Amino acid sequence: MSFTLPLLMFFLLFGSAALTNISTCYVETDQLTGRHTGRRQSCTDTSYCYNMIGKSPYSQKPTRGCGTSLVNTLCAKYRGNEQWTDSWCFKVNESNFEGRLCCCTSLNCNYSETETILFVLLISWLAAGPSKVLRMNFILYIFEFGFLITVGMSSFVRPLREVTNLSDAPENEDEKEVPTIPSLLEPDANYPSKQRIINDKATLRTLSIVHYKGTESRLVLLLCRNQCVRHRSLIPRWIREFVNENNSTRDDPIFFHFHYLKRGKLPVYSLEAKQPSVFYFVGGTYFKFDGDLSNKDHFMNWLQTRENANSQHVVDWSEVENILKENTGCNDNNQLIMISSDEHCPYDYWPNLARSLNEYSNLSLYEIRRPFNVEIEIVLYQRFPKLSGDCLQMVLVSDNAYAELPILDNVAEMRENILSQIDRGCTPPRYPWMAVDIPLTEIQLEYYSRDNLLRTNEMKPHFILVGGIAGVSVVALAISIFWGLNGTAFKAQK
Repeated sequence: MSFTLPLLMFFLLFGSAALTNISTCYVETDQLTGRHTGRRQSCTDTSYCYNMIGKSPYSQKPTRGCGTSLVNTLCAKYRGNEQWTDSWCFKVNESNFEGRLCCCTSLNCNYSETETILFVLLISWLAAGPSKVLRMNFILYIFEFGFLITVGMSSFVRPLREVTNLSDAPENEDEKEVPTIPSLLEPDANYPSKQRIINDKATLRTLSIVHYKGTESRLVLLLCRNQCVRHRSLIPRWIREFVNENNSTRDDPIFFHFHYLKRGKLPVYSLEAKQPSVFYFVGGTYFKFDGDLSNKDHFMNWLQTRENANSQHVVDWSEVENILKENTGCNDNNQLIMISSDEHCPYDYWPNLARSLNEYSNLSLYEIRRPFNVEIEIVLYQRFPKLSGDCLQMVLVSDNAYAELPILDNVAEMRENILSQIDRGCTPPRYPWMAVDIPLTEIQLEYYSRDNLLRTNEMKPHFILVGGIAGVSVVALAISIFWGLNGTAFKAQK
């Protein structure tokens, strides 16, 4: 009985906290584990912290933070009968929200399920009345001990086991360590016209790793219908050797993941594995290894082919003209030109974007890095008259026309946008396509080069300073001459 009153007061205070505004929420989500990164944000005029997994007006990646007016409305709307809990999750598809939204009245929205269940059990037990207190005294001690264990262990959850630089061999992974992702559907075997939610945690985890690592980086996925002990040992070792031979840095690793396939196909990607199969994911797409997995040379050659970006570096204006000559007339040739600056406007996704496109023989990739010489700048802006002056530019050339593509940080979306634009056919260019201007003659190139040099010199500070000093000197000389003559030459003769 002595423990009942303090516990009741504690939970009453705990439950009343949901009615007041909260002051702090976590604001970032680790893309691999689905947990918060530790960063906090001060909140004003909000009653909930939230964690949105799916599509939201703010981001298409897992996001969390202080509840806005819209989030507060949704949280209050879907809270339902869960008035005693500090965290609840629900599926939502309205107001540009689509996915799984978790609301909470405490700092963190994650890993509160055990606490919520324990809290509900205790409240239910206390609500049973004082007549049952003595009979349930032993259960109370168990609940108290379980509560302390739950709170203590919540700080020691291991992150996902993932091979980043392949310095470690893969291990059997705990299926409980699944990143939080939206509910995924697959065809129902019993009812082909219907779909069912995927509840297999190992499959959900693999799909999450493939999505993040296979889009933002590169991932080698091994699928097997058994434990594949030999292949799980050989393939990471071969990838390590490949990384060392090619001097790859830790900032640009090749990830490896093994999945024990217990169903017919891996959902979403429909990957089969009647035999041990290897897939290379990059830029939101994948390539299958069709060689002999027991042959190291076959695997290394295949991996080298996949790692080749096949992007040519342009350093001279004549190379730009040769690129455009390949596109004259009606043909299937397409050129993608990336213009960037390592110092001012780098595009770190370009290598992976190029790797994801190297299977298309009718698409050539070129890279021009700033600062480039005057001739290249003249050729670019004369042949592409409507080209913007942005530091970071991507130009697609096809059938005597060009289009400046928007730069996206999502490699998969960027790839889909490029593929949707190529092979437009011999049709008159329509927006966003514009006609490529005629080539420059050598005289025109010389003229524009001199004119550009003159304009550049006009804007240099030391030229402006010299011109200003010279102007002042001329004025001073004129004044001194008139002062020396004292105006005698202009006096009337007597």
